Amino acid sequence: MILNMERRFEVQSAEARDRTTAGDADRIAVLVSMSRNGHRDAFGLLYEEFSGRIYRYVYARTGKVELAEDLTQEVFLKALSSIQSYQDRGRPFSSWLLRIAHNLVIDHYRWVGKHRAADLADLQPASADDPVAQVERKAEIAKVLEAVPRLSPGQREVISLRFGAGLHIAETAAVMGKSLGAVKMLQHQAVFRLKQMLEPGGE
Repeated sequence: MILNMERRFEVQSAEARDRTTAGDADRIAVLVSMSRNGHRDAFGLLYEEFSGRIYRYVYARTGKVELAEDLTQEVFLKALSSIQSYQDRGRPFSSWLLRIAHNLVIDHYRWVGKHRAADLADLQPASADDPVAQVERKAEIAKVLEAVPRLSPGQREVISLRFGAGLHIAETAAVMGKSLGAVKMLQHQAVFRLKQMLEPGGE
């Protein structure tokens, strides 16, 4: 599974770009503008558009359903209260939401004083018609989850954003406040490190 991880990142990136059409961007821009002018229904549509992505990201960082649900709600409450301060700056609205989510996750772990591995268990599931493949995939995922906590914080963040939130490189860089090159390097290091740890006799 790890051998093909970087390739899957790039496939996911292409799929994410395909989903984000110019029409979508225009529609989101209109909803954001309306939200800034006090239209709660417009903000509700933004919630419907992005809540799934935010939830998956937070769940990937925490591994807890209830916590991910609570923090997702908090993300949108904070977004609603600070929507007037939002500035496009050439970045997708989702990057702004993910930055809020990132900060809330960090704040949460500072408060509880512990860290949890990224949970990738709900990503790219095996076919429901193939129970053997499902079992094999769960075993692979379990091994990955055991290894992820030993990654650096930056590497864990890249894994969460690319797998959990399904972001492409540019969006990940925007959320993390890093250059494209830095994110690509972190991704490569994370995949290489996981491969090392998961090989027979690995660390």
